[in-house]
Amino acid sequence: MVLARNDHWDLHYDRPLYAVLAVTMTLLWWSTWQGWLSLHRSTQALIGCAAIFMALKLSLLGAVGVDQGVTMQELMESLSWLAPVMAWALATAFSDQMRRFLTGLLWLVALLSAVLVAQRSFVLGEMDRDLLRVALQLNLAAWVVYYGTGFYLLRTSALSRLESEQETLRQLAYHDLLTGLPGRLSLERQLDGLTRPEVQPFALLFVDVDSFKVINDTLGHAAGDRLLKALSSELSRVAGENAQVFRLSGDEFVVLLPGVSGTEAETIARRIQEEAPRLPSARVGVETTLSIGLSLCPEDAQTPSELLRHADSAMYAVKRSGRGHVRRYRPDQHAATERFQLLARELGTRWRAMNCGWSTSRSSR
Repeated sequence: MVLARNDHWDLHYDRPLYAVLAVTMTLLWWSTWQGWLSLHRSTQALIGCAAIFMALKLSLLGAVGVDQGVTMQELMESLSWLAPVMAWALATAFSDQMRRFLTGLLWLVALLSAVLVAQRSFVLGEMDRDLLRVALQLNLAAWVVYYGTGFYLLRTSALSRLESEQETLRQLAYHDLLTGLPGRLSLERQLDGLTRPEVQPFALLFVDVDSFKVINDTLGHAAGDRLLKALSSELSRVAGENAQVFRLSGDEFVVLLPGVSGTEAETIARRIQEEAPRLPSARVGVETTLSIGLSLCPEDAQTPSELLRHADSAMYAVKRSGRGHVRRYRPDQHAATERFQLLARELGTRWRAMNCGWSTSRSSR
């Protein structure tokens, strides 16, 4: 307004147009700041005002018949606000509706620019190349901002979605979806940290729910899920603050007790075996017991795989001797159990491989 030309156009048309636009934008800003309008609604209103303003300006430029210099200056002046308003609209309300709205605005500006150039060329009797060049600059700048901002936002949205999916997959890989406890990969990482580069003393409890399949078969899988959720909370509570609880698969849990000795580990294991099943049993209405195998580092082994296998062997020995007890790994007692488990796993692997090969050969025939 200070640098206005003070000609007929500025005095009678441009100043009133900009005054109305300024008042409208101030009202929109105030309504958004007060919370009367959402950001999405205020952006839609802003684009609507810009469309009306641009349509009126281009129409008046053609109807009033101002000279060529004024027309080109007014078109170039529109570059200072049209492109930023479009970028703002895309950044704050990036939706299909807003993109259709902006596309309509761009086509409206292109149509009115073409009409203005045609009208001025008709008056002059020849093509007004300078006006055509300025109109092209205005429209191309608006389209470049529209597609550039849209592409950037689509790319940012795709990257954010990809990062979210990767984070979800990472959570699924390292955490159990049902109980929220860390899973097998988290356990392996934690055991590696405790055994490398220096072996630190800790106890490992392999916990298995007795007769869990019977609960699933008789009461349903929903009851089994409720039991596992309640048990995961109780294991964390009873084991103590320093303990870490992991769910391996099905009804198998591992409780890691860093810095715990043999006698203390057995005491904690017995407390878990006695107290942890109470609340889960009440939840499903069936008395539940736990079989727990215990292995110690570095007494029983110094590698994660051996410690886990030893605790599993001790737990399996509890299963064979009547369930519902705690047993520490003993090499002289559980060597046969480990050989039996290893043989069972190898037989299961070979049986699956034979079945797969038989099915493949049968399908090929």
